[in-house]
Amino acid sequence: MPLPGSGPFPLPMFELPRQTGSRSRRVQQRHRYATVVNRLANEASSTLNKLFLSNHTTQTSNSSILSSRLAQNVRSAAARFVSRCAPCGASCDDIFDSPFSSSYVATSSAVPLDARKVSLPTEGGLVDLLSILPPDVAAKYATPNPGLFRAQLGRRPARAVLFKSAADWVAVVRSMAEKGMVVFTTKPKCMNGVFATAKDSDRQRLIIDARPANRVFADPPAVRLANPEVLAELQVPAGREFFVAKVDLDNFYHRLRTPTWMWEYFALPPVRAADVGEGERFGADSIIYPCCTTLPMGWSHSVFLAQTAHVFILDTQTSLSCGDRLQRGGDLSTMSTLMI
Repeated sequence: MPLPGSGPFPLPMFELPRQTGSRSRRVQQRHRYATVVNRLANEASSTLNKLFLSNHTTQTSNSSILSSRLAQNVRSAAARFVSRCAPCGASCDDIFDSPFSSSYVATSSAVPLDARKVSLPTEGGLVDLLSILPPDVAAKYATPNPGLFRAQLGRRPARAVLFKSAADWVAVVRSMAEKGMVVFTTKPKCMNGVFATAKDSDRQRLIIDARPANRVFADPPAVRLANPEVLAELQVPAGREFFVAKVDLDNFYHRLRTPTWMWEYFALPPVRAADVGEGERFGADSIIYPCCTTLPMGWSHSVFLAQTAHVFILDTQTSLSCGDRLQRGGDLSTMSTLMI
């Protein structure tokens, strides 16, 4: 039994697996899986430790038994989360093709796409993505320069294709075309998947499974967004009230129009030309591919580009300084305005 007043905190950290020299694909896959699970577990444990310490002025004695059990529970939860990140039986290599912290992966929350429920903007691609990026970043993505692509391609990944019926997919494609979100081609560079996740109330969020495109593009720069650990470090002066406000931009990614050269890398499941009003152009029975022209949620570079554009607008179009942002290494005193 633990001593009176003893508890599990602070939780211990897990050691990251040593680098393996094995050429076995299975061994390398297990190593990468264990590395991400332990890293995720450590971040969660670190946040729990900070939350505990922020509410306790004195350090309690630590029970190694309770501490070990809770730490193992945290790691088990991290392992379950990582395991759920493999859509449609994809391997661990599919999950880790891009940095874990900045790539979107489909989870078990995926649901069949329903044309009546899917949430789309009233008009897609209203803003040219390149126009709201810093000049150096815009220049990098303006043309298909070699630095954006992998030197060597890995094996071709599976893709998740999940919609309620073929008729539902045709209805979604027609709606996307009307809103300027897709163009059509007969020769796509990458064929990607599509599915939905639950949104507010009875709505659905359209998700493009862009792993085939991610296989072609090089890894994006790392993105370090604010997480619960940063929230736990907020400093509120004694006796002061603390208010929180949130603004959610409707279908933000699909408001941004990508450069024309990218479009054929984001081809979606094919449709019959006549079914989407393109029979005269391609021939009624031709099979054509809708290509996403807006920033796809599922592309490994999307989080980096969206966040970079967001910060660039704050820097150039507002009076808020970098110190006003809720971020690691920033001023976490709530006496100032904080933005993510």
